[in-house]
Amino acid sequence: MDQDSFDGFDDFDDQELDNQLVALTGPPPDKDMMLQGENSILRSKIETINRTHDKEIKGIHDRFQQALKKQETTMGTLSEQIESLKNDIIRLEDEKKFLKNEKQSLHQEYLNSKKRKLSSTQSVDNTADLSSTQIGNPSTTIIHYLPVLPNEKSLFLEHVTNLSISGLTCCTLDILEKFSHISPQKNLKDFILGTLINCNLERLDELVAFYLQLLLEVLNNQDEPIVISLILSLINSGISYRPAALKGQLNIVEKVCDKVLHYIGVFKKYTKLVELFEPVYTNLHDEFVKKLVVIYAMDTLVTTSRVFQFHGLERDIIERLDRFPVSTQTPVKLLINYLDILETIPSEARLGTYLVPFIRLLNVQLDSIKSYNMYGLNDQLGNNNDVQLLKTILFGVPQTLSPISLSTFEQLTSYDSDTQFVSRFNMKILQFKLKALKLMQKAQFQLQSNDMIPELCKLIGIQQNYITRFPRCRSTHLRLKLINVMIETIHTRVYDQSGNLPDAISTLPSEVLSDLIVVLAKITFSKIPNLHTSFCEFGHDLRLKKRNTVPLVQDFKETNPTQLYYMEIETSNGLEVPYDDKTIDLSKDILGKYVTSEDADELYDSILNPSFRPGQDHV
Repeated sequence: MDQDSFDGFDDFDDQELDNQLVALTGPPPDKDMMLQGENSILRSKIETINRTHDKEIKGIHDRFQQALKKQETTMGTLSEQIESLKNDIIRLEDEKKFLKNEKQSLHQEYLNSKKRKLSSTQSVDNTADLSSTQIGNPSTTIIHYLPVLPNEKSLFLEHVTNLSISGLTCCTLDILEKFSHISPQKNLKDFILGTLINCNLERLDELVAFYLQLLLEVLNNQDEPIVISLILSLINSGISYRPAALKGQLNIVEKVCDKVLHYIGVFKKYTKLVELFEPVYTNLHDEFVKKLVVIYAMDTLVTTSRVFQFHGLERDIIERLDRFPVSTQTPVKLLINYLDILETIPSEARLGTYLVPFIRLLNVQLDSIKSYNMYGLNDQLGNNNDVQLLKTILFGVPQTLSPISLSTFEQLTSYDSDTQFVSRFNMKILQFKLKALKLMQKAQFQLQSNDMIPELCKLIGIQQNYITRFPRCRSTHLRLKLINVMIETIHTRVYDQSGNLPDAISTLPSEVLSDLIVVLAKITFSKIPNLHTSFCEFGHDLRLKKRNTVPLVQDFKETNPTQLYYMEIETSNGLEVPYDDKTIDLSKDILGKYVTSEDADELYDSILNPSFRPGQDHV
């Protein structure tokens, strides 16, 4: 073999051996580098899983919100349709009554005319032989009974004549007969009744329209406040007598609204509460009768809005009421009437502009009504004690308005001892706040969050504390409705799908935000597991062992086993607040957006364990 080829073969083997030797004797691979690579792979997988999980959660939450919003929209549409159908049914029933009465009236006129025709054509034979009637067979006389049906005009005249203010024994027209005269020989009562009787109108719609037009003309010549208020009560009764008879009478609506708004503007300064010791109010009877004009004018405007819905006049009417005083010095009756009028406004007519003053009244104690405590034309708010004051003014001295002293005023308007009246009044206040909140919910996107949410948060806390202190109070259901509406309003502000509003919560002050979290946490964690069972076992143990001779709840209620079971097992046990499931879910959604999971655990532990302090270890 050639020497060169042999040497090359040896060199190749030597190189291969050297490589194997280096591989066997070299340093081992770096384990840290391998672990870092594995960690990177695992971390990327975890991030992928987290992103997928977050995406699924977000998708589920978005679908839930869309379904919830769709359900709310559907429920709102159904409610509007149901309300519209109810109004249509009422309208059709009124029209049915109206047509039935018209039919009876026309039938009676037909029978009367037929009877007159038969009597005119019938002749009596004076030459007939009287003996022939005696010899023949005895005749049988058939008497046809024709019932006399009162026509609509007589019924309406009877209604006008018997109309009276609640609490007064005399009729309204009798009071007008005493205080108002068209001429020295003719009083206002005779003028109104005589004009109605002499008018040749039998149809009810024409008669009522003529009656309202007559009263409006009478008002143009009157300047005495007590007479104006009484005529306004007659107008209100005429509108509400048969609403179907006034459908389409838009000219009457415009005239009534214009006249009523005129008196509201003239006597607007008398809408605030009376400060008895101010020198400006020394003439108390004049103050009272002028306030009566404003109350009756607002009642008439409410009746007009309910019957006619203003038919396009709402913008002009609300603009004229724009400067109506809404404050703590305004009687509650006027505030309720103002809200009733605002209910007839569509949402696009700047409703939120007129609701701003009511936000400040949500957390104000509206309990001072000593300046006016008399039933209105459409409601019965109060105990009607001021009707005695009206009697003193009207019938103190014959033919004149009698002044009253301060001591008489305080004696007649005293109501502090009437506990039932105070309870009914508080229920009315809660209904007023509930109506205001529903209107705010309707126009909430026209209101600022920084103005509305702090007041809502404060009101929720007040209602929660009241329910906790008095769990079996009769007003608990209204307070729970208030909380439900407020939570729905806040939830809608937080989860605004249109994107037209900034973040409603993050812009709030820290104090308001902390209070909001507290009230939401009370709702979210209200259903603590096994609380019903624990309370029942505790009460049962006390009664068996006779550790306490004092009744656990109330003595007169513990005698009834059914009520005892309800109070201990159901939500009136004094330990839980029966929030709706929807309210609890909405509170969880709001907390879930602004509170982390760690903060939520601390809140939950702090409620279950009062000795718990945030930051310590917990399970």
